[in-house]
Amino acid sequence: MVAVSPRYYRLSLEPDLAARRFAGRVVIGLSGPADAVELDCVDLDILSVEADGVLAPWTLADGRLTVRARAAELVIAYAGPIGETPRGLYSDGDWLLSQMQPTHARRVFPCFDDPAHRCPFELSVTAAPNQTVVSNAAIGGRDGERASFEPTPPLPTNLLALAIGRFQAHTAQVGEIALTLHGLDLTGLDFAFGTARSALTFHQGWLGLPPPFAKLDLVAAPRLEAAGMENIGAVFLREGDLRPTDERQRRDIAELVAHELAHQWFGGLVSPAGWRDLWLNEGFATWMAAKAVPNEPARVRATRAAMALDARPLRRDAVTEAEIAERFDIAAYRKGAALLTLLEAWLGEDVFQAGVRRYVAKSGTVTADDLWAALEAQSGQPVALVAAPLAERAGVPTLRFSRDGDDLVIRQIGESRVMPVFVKTTAGVQTLLLNTVEARLPIEGWAFGNAGAKGYYRCRHDFEVPLDGLDEAEIVALQEDAWDATWSGEGDLIAYLTLADRLLTAGRGLDTLGPRLDELGELLASGPRREPFDAWRAAAPAGSPAELEARWAEQAGEDGASRAADRAAFRGTQQGRFDAWLLRQSAPLGPAIEALRAEHATINALAAALHGALYLRSALDAEGLAAPPWMQAAADLRGVLAAVERVAAQQARGQPAAPPSLTDLLRRMEDDLTASAAMADTLLGKLAGADPAAPRLVALLAGREAAARAREYEGSRTFAALFGEPAPAPPPDAELVRTWLDRTAGRPLWRNERLALRNDAALAGADLWARAARLAGKDSLWAAYGVSDPGPWLARGIGDPVAAGSWVLRGFKASQVVEGADPRALRAAPLAPANPVKPLGLTMPDGSFVKAEYPQDPALRAQGLMHRDRVGRDEAMLFELPDSGPHPFFMRGVRVALDILWLDAEGRVLHVEAQAPAWSEEALPGNLSLAVGRWVLELAGGEAARRGLSLGAKVEGL
Repeated sequence: MVAVSPRYYRLSLEPDLAARRFAGRVVIGLSGPADAVELDCVDLDILSVEADGVLAPWTLADGRLTVRARAAELVIAYAGPIGETPRGLYSDGDWLLSQMQPTHARRVFPCFDDPAHRCPFELSVTAAPNQTVVSNAAIGGRDGERASFEPTPPLPTNLLALAIGRFQAHTAQVGEIALTLHGLDLTGLDFAFGTARSALTFHQGWLGLPPPFAKLDLVAAPRLEAAGMENIGAVFLREGDLRPTDERQRRDIAELVAHELAHQWFGGLVSPAGWRDLWLNEGFATWMAAKAVPNEPARVRATRAAMALDARPLRRDAVTEAEIAERFDIAAYRKGAALLTLLEAWLGEDVFQAGVRRYVAKSGTVTADDLWAALEAQSGQPVALVAAPLAERAGVPTLRFSRDGDDLVIRQIGESRVMPVFVKTTAGVQTLLLNTVEARLPIEGWAFGNAGAKGYYRCRHDFEVPLDGLDEAEIVALQEDAWDATWSGEGDLIAYLTLADRLLTAGRGLDTLGPRLDELGELLASGPRREPFDAWRAAAPAGSPAELEARWAEQAGEDGASRAADRAAFRGTQQGRFDAWLLRQSAPLGPAIEALRAEHATINALAAALHGALYLRSALDAEGLAAPPWMQAAADLRGVLAAVERVAAQQARGQPAAPPSLTDLLRRMEDDLTASAAMADTLLGKLAGADPAAPRLVALLAGREAAARAREYEGSRTFAALFGEPAPAPPPDAELVRTWLDRTAGRPLWRNERLALRNDAALAGADLWARAARLAGKDSLWAAYGVSDPGPWLARGIGDPVAAGSWVLRGFKASQVVEGADPRALRAAPLAPANPVKPLGLTMPDGSFVKAEYPQDPALRAQGLMHRDRVGRDEAMLFELPDSGPHPFFMRGVRVALDILWLDAEGRVLHVEAQAPAWSEEALPGNLSLAVGRWVLELAGGEAARRGLSLGAKVEGL
């Protein structure tokens, strides 16, 4: 079907308010001949269709009117209902209004109901002589009941307007524009009208262009779907929202009016070429309203609300009515405005203003690419490189800020992007375009990572930011970043509460802090906790339960169940830390005494051991695996753990609190751990067999220690935060357990998988033996890891029993290990199972022929595959190349030889890797996923270069 578009509409409407029906006739000029024309048409009764004056065949199905005729002009007669709700035409019997946005014009006349189609309208309508009739254009004439309007400039269908009623009117001249307010009762609307005059003056001055019409009508609508509807030349505002009773309502009205009037340019002069770029309308209107009615803390709160729900791209296609309605979401308004704020702060106010004027002057349909091009032409900066990823991807970038001497180190967490970063220091604001994973900025004094809160990113500061150096917008950003880190688990609840205490003391940012403390109170301050919590937060205003529920509903978006689960998880992980902090508030300040520190270590170790035991028992029950007879039931373990957690919380008061029963409980947990360790050692020896339960039990036993380590770390971190002591180092990630449980579900392991699991879980039993020894206060950690004499290992600079045990398990003596080498990286991840087993002859890019073999031993004889989890391609295949030299080199004392090659299914080189005992993370470049292959090639030099093994090169023979 040949695509056609409208050139004009001539629309005649005859509403019958008493009968709640209307008759219509529309003339549509077409851009060219086509065998058939499809129009959007919903809830309309088609009476006749003419094509160039001749009756034409038509069909109506699924909201589409298809006219089968080649014509330059269609004339369609039809009828339809007048509704009670704002969809199409609606009325209460005394007045009539239209609601065309987003896709309701099709309920008023058959049309091309898409913002991509802008064309002129000529509208005529019947109404009683005593009724006012308002539309986009000015009335051209009135003959009895028939009112005809002047032709409009090109408009999209969703911004067409009609209002009929016995309206009062008040008019004022604003420059060349006649501004008129219409309403059934104008009493109390003076403030809204005055705000409209101010906003119209501001927008014209800032944009340097008048709106599309020489008149602008405002209709105080008795019923409206939203607070405002931005019909071009005829803005509708909900009358009930226009009479302020306090200063907050005045500001809300001012922002509403400024937003809707900004649409006269963003929607009127330029409108998106499709629903994909709806955000250009709503983002610009929101941004211009904030410009006209400045309130920086409120702007930052709105941006943070958009960040909290940033789960879908700003630019995304829409076809169905439901999809189109979804585009009017918080992202279109608030993230769109935040993106514009970022661009203005980066490019500079004057340059950005000139670029926006260039964009608006284009007039007609536009896309985001037109905006990027206008700003680039004005600024000379790579705007698309910065803005397109923010508009086309979901998610909020996160930056970590740390100090290294006189340098501020800025590091991207997660996905790397190109973005402007605004740093505030003692000397002022510095802007840099961050295009690497890490950057350094020489500074003096203190620093804050988001000056003016203009950046669309979250900050993680590894240092305290002084409050007296920040303005109110920055205060909001600081505390919201801390809240987000706490909620997501990246940050520390006690650190957030400490920041909140500083804000309460300073009286800063309380309007933002209050709602967050409401959430914390609802989640964590139950029962006897409520009184001391409320007394502490008294300076921050508290909201009502209804306000809290409304805020949670907004945060939940379309996934309320997920948000409820998040709250439950937050309560489960943070309740103990909250209780400890709350108890600390009533205790004398000062450092922990030595007796308390020693007792905390014991109680924390016991709680960790219980947590691990509960994890294992619960997992066994969930997996349907039989628990050994010596293992306590989950309910019993849960009760004992709760009692120990209460003791740990009481230690926050600064005094020892261990009960007399502690010794017996420690002995019982030692026995439990010893039995679990023996079980792990036995199962590790059975992995070569066919027992389908053995691999899962091994993974769960390794998971027990991982869970215990995580709980012990949390307890130590809480204690350190409460008493101002150095934070402990975090434990290794427990990905091993999740990976193996997923992999072994429902099938036996392959041979290479059993070897890989044996490698990854080799220390599971030793870890449990060691925990039992620590719990009993025994100095036998070296023995737990199979080291009878630690002297030779200490002489080699290896003072960690875990590291030594890792080498011993792999058949190494201390004399064979290079000082500082750490084998624990060998346990980072299991091998991918889908690799070939047969040796293959591969032709290298340089023409040489080598025999490549799949490495049967996952540990590669204790030298391992470093960073095998970094390749990021499930279909990657692994080969071991024979040394042909060898060509060794040394890095931090570790001997390395090139011999590992990763290929994709087509034989292209994804990654060239070195074989080595291990190296530390600190020795590797920042962005491993991008740099590790190139880095190893540069170090290995000769062998890789001789064989032409650059990344992307193709190997033949697969």
